[in-house]
Amino acid sequence: MNSCKKRIIHYLCVITKANEIMRKNNLSKWSITPDIDGMLYFAQRIDEMLFDYSLDTYKGRLFNSFMLCAEALDCINKMKTNLISSQNLSHIIEELNWSLENDKVIDALLKNEKSLFYPLKAQDSFENLEPILELLSIRILPTKYEAKCRELLINHIKANKKKAIDSLLESWLCLIKVWGYSDEWIYHYSNNYFFNSTNNIDNIAYLDGFFNSFQFKSKEYDAYLIVNKILRTVITNSEFNRNFVICDNIPAEIGGEKAKFQRRKTEKDIYVKWHIPKCFDIYSARESAIHAIDNLRDLFAFFHHKVKPQIQEAILIVEKGTTIGYCVDKQTPPIAKGSDAYVNVATQKLNKLLNGIIPATDTMEKIDSVMNLHSLCVENSNPTNQLLNLWTAIEIIIPINPQKGGDKIQQIAGTLGKALTLGYCHRIFFDVFKSAKQWNNPQLISYINNVPERVGTQFERFVAFIIFPEYEEYRKQLATELSDYPLLRHRLHFLNQNYSTIKDITKILTKHEKKLGWHLRRLYRARNSIVHGSSHVFFIENLITNLHTYIDEFTSLILMLVQDKQSITTIEQGVKYINLAYDHKMSILKNAKITLTNDNYKSILFGD
Repeated sequence: MNSCKKRIIHYLCVITKANEIMRKNNLSKWSITPDIDGMLYFAQRIDEMLFDYSLDTYKGRLFNSFMLCAEALDCINKMKTNLISSQNLSHIIEELNWSLENDKVIDALLKNEKSLFYPLKAQDSFENLEPILELLSIRILPTKYEAKCRELLINHIKANKKKAIDSLLESWLCLIKVWGYSDEWIYHYSNNYFFNSTNNIDNIAYLDGFFNSFQFKSKEYDAYLIVNKILRTVITNSEFNRNFVICDNIPAEIGGEKAKFQRRKTEKDIYVKWHIPKCFDIYSARESAIHAIDNLRDLFAFFHHKVKPQIQEAILIVEKGTTIGYCVDKQTPPIAKGSDAYVNVATQKLNKLLNGIIPATDTMEKIDSVMNLHSLCVENSNPTNQLLNLWTAIEIIIPINPQKGGDKIQQIAGTLGKALTLGYCHRIFFDVFKSAKQWNNPQLISYINNVPERVGTQFERFVAFIIFPEYEEYRKQLATELSDYPLLRHRLHFLNQNYSTIKDITKILTKHEKKLGWHLRRLYRARNSIVHGSSHVFFIENLITNLHTYIDEFTSLILMLVQDKQSITTIEQGVKYINLAYDHKMSILKNAKITLTNDNYKSILFGD
């Protein structure tokens, strides 16, 4: 039981970590005027989308229309060799149709010819769909798509159209990341450009410099690594060497952060150099070098049958033709975004779990297995291993009913989709509530106090303040105070516009569950691709982060039903409870006679 305790508390340290809130940026160089409100929103939004700990809902989509088209063609190729079943294609086509319908870039590129390609018929055979998808992909090639997307994005930033900025930014970021720019470089560059600039930002023309920095021209880099001496023999052996060169010292002419890098070396280490002929930025260069040295370490471990030789995580990256060295350390892994600061909270939850109602033995064994797989993911930083272990955890924690019918992924998507949709409204509102409190807690409370105390807790009164029409004038006053925070201002407006009626709430939740289903099937395809020998999975780190979140939320829900509500003792009972709660919620939402009131909004939104 002690090992189980350790795994559970380690797991709870991660899942009890509070969702990070949107961050208030340094605006000391900004002149806040309506003319540049769209640019400030764009800057705050791109910062939020690329920040490691933002809510996954606000990180944006991974696949734009071009990527979905490529994904569908890849699926067809795998169907031809019987690697995947034909059922996979219909879900991709369904998502592609949704994307084509809402994509402003597609409208601008295809114009009147859009009707030739949209809507695609998901029930068509792949023999009929393949040539249509090939024609479509030619019409929206990445060069064409990026140029038009950038043009439209700049125009909508200048026009301060925030909804359009959101969708176009998602599509643009997706494409430039596939092209080769790393999340880390885009994040640090945009943050420095907009929020750590030495220049005054008072004109929309400042935006041009940001986009002009993305020239899509690859560069050459040399990467210097610090590795254990035990690899010397492997590197000098021509049979195993993967183009690494042993260096006695770092070249004297290299400056920058060389000294910082050299301090990492011990007497057990040596320097090795790896050349990267084509790369867009220093973070991508580091990943290329790490991938190469990891292959060599794996090869060594395979023959040595012991642990892999150690390396220093920091790598010195030098662009060819320059003498500036950048000491690039390991970035935040997708699985390791918890915080030890929450260990006391985790301990309390563990004690509550172990001292309260104990789940049935079979359920406890499954939870223990999930914790164990989670720990393996933390210990092993290889992305493919992490994704495989996390998907195994999904198959352990989600019961599959043979009598129910449907394949495995259909049941997993159905169960997880309902579970994650039940808590969606609470996640969204609570995230914005925390952000508003961080902005100005006393001022926010002064607005919330316009809602009678009998309505409920401070959070519940905040929700009422946002959604009910009687507080419209107060909301307008709050909006004027957020002139330098258009991201929060727009988020509050979005909640009001999309959660104030039963019809709107139903639309939001239905779309969310549908997108979850598409994405869970994408995760399953990624898992199958790895198992069948695929060498590359697009956005694998983002997929790991998403999958990690889904497991955490579902496991947390099961533990809550066991401990807090004392409603279940087995996971199977938990799934039944989730199905009943979901069906009940949707039946209420489909009742056209119901309207939101102070008496029912909490039960409708949060199931309280």
